[in-house]
Parts: sequence; C-alpha cells; structure tokens
Amino acid sequence: MDAINAAQAQMGVPATLSGTFQGTAQAFGDSLRTQPYLILAALISVYIVLGLLYESYIHPLTILSTLPSAGVGALLILMAGGYDLSVIALIGIILLIGIVKKNGIMMVDFALHAERDKGMSSRDAIYEACILRFRPIMMTTMCALLSGLPLMLGHGSGSELRRPLGYAMVGGLILSQMLTLFTTPVIYLYLDRAHHWYVGRKAARSQQAIPDTPAGAIAGMKVLIVEDERKTADYLYQGLTEQGCAVDLAFDGIDGQHLALHYDFDVIVLDVMLPGLDGFSILKSLRSVKNTPVIMLTARDGVADRCARPAGRRGRLPGQAFFLSRTPGAPSGAHKAWPQP
Repeated sequence: MDAINAAQAQMGVPATLSGTFQGTAQAFGDSLRTQPYLILAALISVYIVLGLLYESYIHPLTILSTLPSAGVGALLILMAGGYDLSVIALIGIILLIGIVKKNGIMMVDFALHAERDKGMSSRDAIYEACILRFRPIMMTTMCALLSGLPLMLGHGSGSELRRPLGYAMVGGLILSQMLTLFTTPVIYLYLDRAHHWYVGRKAARSQQAIPDTPAGAIAGMKVLIVEDERKTADYLYQGLTEQGCAVDLAFDGIDGQHLALHYDFDVIVLDVMLPGLDGFSILKSLRSVKNTPVIMLTARDGVADRCARPAGRRGRLPGQAFFLSRTPGAPSGAHKAWPQP
C-alpha cells in the first residue's frame, strides 16, 4: 500500500484526481491503523490479570519485561526473511504475549512463594527460582518453538500466508529465551528494591513526624500497625497519634514484614489474617532477629491471640487500655486486642 501511494505521488497527478483503496485493501489499511491500540489493550489486560493474581503493582511489570525481547526478535526475523508486518505477523506477535510471559510467571511465582512461605530474601528466592524452573521453561519454550517450525518452513498452497506467523513465533521465542533467563531476575531484584525503598522512605518520614500532642504514658513511642482493613487501621492510627505516638501503617504482610525487620519500633500491632503473608509468619521471622513487643489482633470475639509476650520496661505499653477503652467511637466489627497478662 505504501508503494502504491508513493507511485501515485511520483506520477504528479492533478489535485482534482484522488484514489482510495476498496474492498480487502481498505480493510487491511484499517487494521493497520488499529494495530497499536490492539497491542496496548492486550498489554493492559495482561497487567490487570497479573496484578489481581499477585496482589501487586510491581511484579506484573517484572513479567511484562519479557515481552520487548520477543517483539524485537519477531521483527528482526521478519526483516531477515523479507516479510512485512502483516496482519498474520501481528497475530504471531500477540500470540507471543501469551507464550513468552510464562517464563516470567514461572520465576516470579516461585520466588514470591519462597519469600512468603520460607522467609527467604529476594535474591535467594529468585536465584532458587531460576535453578528449579529452568527445565520447565526450556521444555515449554521448545514445545512452542518446534510447533512454529512447520509454519515457518512449510511449502504448498497457502503457505505464503501462514509463513509470517511461523517466522514471528520462532524469532520471538529464540531471542526472548536467550535474554529473559538473565534479565528477568535482574529486573525482579531492582523493582523489589525500589518498592522496599519507597516503603522505607514513607516509614522514615512517618517516624520523623511525631505530632505535638500532650505527653502521656505512650507519647513518643514508635508503633507499627499491620492491618489490611482500612477502617480499622485508620481508627487505630488516629487514636495512637492522638496519644503522641509515631505510627506507621502497612496494609499487607509483605510490606509489614519488611518494615518490622528493617526498622526499630517500640510496639508492633499485627493482624492475624493478612494478604501476602499472615501475622504468624511475620511474628516467626521477627522473633528470629528481634524481641520487639507484638500485639496480635483478631476479629473472633472471645479468642485471645496472645502470641508474643511484651518485653522490657516500655514493652508493657501502658496505653494498651486505649485499644479497649475507646470503644464508643469504634467502627462496626473493629478488631479487639488482648494484652499479655
């Protein structure tokens, strides 16, 4: 189509004479104009699904980082074979979005489970994921690559229509397989560090901004609240800040564990049920390195989840009665805290 338009421009036809494509050529031109929107919609859909699956804004980016290498590989082999980016080739690139991202899914999924269930560091978790998931990644990639070779090398009637699909699949899989085994762990670590840096920066600002409140038994104490229910967390935050405490909030277990292990708090308030990592796992990892007083929260009336004995002079938290005494304004279904006797 570009060649026809260029030839028309070189002919020097008068301005009153115009030409347009009709039929199949017109449909082809319309499909070319919507290609970027189609690819963008596919990427957004994949990001939303992965975000819901891993409950994170960061890890879907790690998985999607495997896609550029597949697109570059598909374009390079199409150029080497003398094929244009036709609709059939575009179908192959969209197909690669579903095939190639499984490399990142296998590694990231295993690494997240190792971090949450085994308490491993990000570096050790992604290293073990690369070792244990290498064989499944190679098997699935070779299966898809070999299935594209007949389309790429086939002859006969109609083979020229299917051949760009095979070229796009084979080229994208080869280049992505060569690169993603090395780039995905690096991107995973850098994005994980960026996430923890952001969380730590918020925690540092919160610790420095101690409100000017009347002095009391717990004034000036640093408290970490790990609670996924926003209403309950806001209620506890408001009450403790009124008492003069410096309060940090975490709404999932992963962020809560990071803050508890890397920053010093006088008291940590943990919910039992948390997304990502439950309160008991956080308490177990915390007790291996620190003896920070911990108060466990539960929504089950009459059940005392007394999991940690506060230690030290300030560990008794003289203002613990705050959690029980401020019930008149408590939200419906608010958690209750039972201090250690």
